[in-house]
Amino acid sequence: MTTPKIDLSHLAAFITACDSISMSRAADAIGLTTSAFSARLHGLETRLGLKLFARHGRNMWPLPSAVWLYNRSVRLLLAEEFLRLRLRVRSGAEETIRSVIIQLDEAYTGTYMALAVQDAIRRVHSIQQDCFLDLISSRHSPFESRADQQPMIANSSSILELSVRCTKGNNRPDEPSVMPIGTWMAVGEGAFDPQMNKDALRDMIVPELPGTLSDDIARHPNWPRLSHKVATAAVGLQDYFGMALLFSSHDLLLPRPLMPARIADIAPRMYAVPDGPPCVIHARESGLDPVMQTFLAELRRSLSTDGSSGGRFQPFSPAATLKQIATFNLVVKTGSMAAAARAVGLTAPMVPTQIALLETALETSLIVKGRGGSTPTESAMRLHPICLGIEQCFNDALAKSGKVAAEFRQSIRIGLPPSWSSDSRTSECMAEALSAFHREFPDCRIEVVEGPRDTLHGGVRSGQLNIAVVGRVDLQVGSLPVGASEDISLIVNKNVGFCPQSKRVSADELRGIPLILAPAHVTMHQTLITALAKATVQLEPVMRLGSIPLIVSVIRRSPFGTILPASVVRKELEDDLVEAFPLDHIVPRRRLWAIFSTDNPLSEIERRLVGHIKDAFAGTF
Repeated sequence: MTTPKIDLSHLAAFITACDSISMSRAADAIGLTTSAFSARLHGLETRLGLKLFARHGRNMWPLPSAVWLYNRSVRLLLAEEFLRLRLRVRSGAEETIRSVIIQLDEAYTGTYMALAVQDAIRRVHSIQQDCFLDLISSRHSPFESRADQQPMIANSSSILELSVRCTKGNNRPDEPSVMPIGTWMAVGEGAFDPQMNKDALRDMIVPELPGTLSDDIARHPNWPRLSHKVATAAVGLQDYFGMALLFSSHDLLLPRPLMPARIADIAPRMYAVPDGPPCVIHARESGLDPVMQTFLAELRRSLSTDGSSGGRFQPFSPAATLKQIATFNLVVKTGSMAAAARAVGLTAPMVPTQIALLETALETSLIVKGRGGSTPTESAMRLHPICLGIEQCFNDALAKSGKVAAEFRQSIRIGLPPSWSSDSRTSECMAEALSAFHREFPDCRIEVVEGPRDTLHGGVRSGQLNIAVVGRVDLQVGSLPVGASEDISLIVNKNVGFCPQSKRVSADELRGIPLILAPAHVTMHQTLITALAKATVQLEPVMRLGSIPLIVSVIRRSPFGTILPASVVRKELEDDLVEAFPLDHIVPRRRLWAIFSTDNPLSEIERRLVGHIKDAFAGTF
């Protein structure tokens, strides 16, 4: 299991694609051909195991899974951009960087308001480099909660939460934390005529919005002429397909800041609707950092600018890479470039090269080499908290990608012990479970990874595996029983001439057989060695092989024995090449468990997979 090779440049291209009306425009924005740009996006999808775009008509449209990645990419790129802006700070500025969290519901992604928030953050960063505005998209979902996105800088104590509300006269428009929304827009195929008979007007749809906002808008008494024409629809602001389909019979009605920029771009007609209910962008402050008012002023400016309302901001162009930032963090942690190289198994020259590239990107010296090791400069120590935050934020997002893919029924990763790759009744049960799962979810890609027990547990904890099936469970993961394992047997080549004194092979007799085992890879071999050790019998294999098919191949040809379920060597038993002796009196039958991360609850598709595995194993052994 290797880490996907994804960098900030890939994420910047992805954001440009999401913000552009077509792939050709996005490609032009970053100087690539359309085919090269599409190949880059496809590579990102492959590395993450996520499908991010789908073709609809002549255009590629972001899928709901793209919304999740979009917000985390914006957050990372804003932080990288802040690194470069920070180093232009004037002499005598504060040495530590304080942080303010800007919280915006994920449901607003892609709207004029969300784009204006990004623009306002970049403006504040350019004029006030001693404060980092950390943009966190908040929305409780089956695969992620608010607590999953930690602040990039640990000292963040101030929070500014933005939301849109439908007011009833209890908010004063001159409050500094409230921005009135005076313009209502409709998009669709129809035209609006204030003198038109209300019965001739097209029906209008308010899409799904956070909380009760959709109902508050649709039922507000300030629609004197349109009240019977306004309804709500269970279509989110990021469901571009769903909204496009509504255009044939309805117009989409929203306050202008909540209009999705891409929908406004492709709609045949967009027009203002008078007499809309009063709405405001409300900012709930916690911490009262003075930079909040600067940010709100810049947000008002972005929302009121015609160019900003079109969603056409300067695209991100990162200069640093994630590898450079991670290497810098490691050098600061270990105290020297040599120690950093040893920690990750790099050759000695590679670490200085990465540091030099980062220094070039940030236009400052970061590490000074001396006799006592590598010393970070003052600039490096100021930037180090942000660099740590960038690395952690990326790793957290990467660990969640498998959960997101499963939640959107795109792909699922399963871990199995290496012994299951053999031709056994256990592998037949798993094949039956996977086949049944595929029939139920034909569009969900299945990826099976083999590994020893520790590797499977680590893959589940890190998020690289959605589920793994094991015979012994650690405490740090969740688990569900799926069935019983096969009884294990002593498998002996007939040329060994093994003749036990009774039907039950004794521990001493077992010790006298030249065994081929894989205790580092196969749990049943670990269990057997541990059980015999408790009886003061030390079992030492003559060979340690990590492949069950290879062990079986050797047993077929040479006078050795091994420990496996008898079904693994059915053909060898039929050919009278080996003999099988039960060992259930030494190692009792085990239960099989589906393990999963306890960070988030199992999604529906993960539960269905566990159900199919359980059904396949029910009553088999």
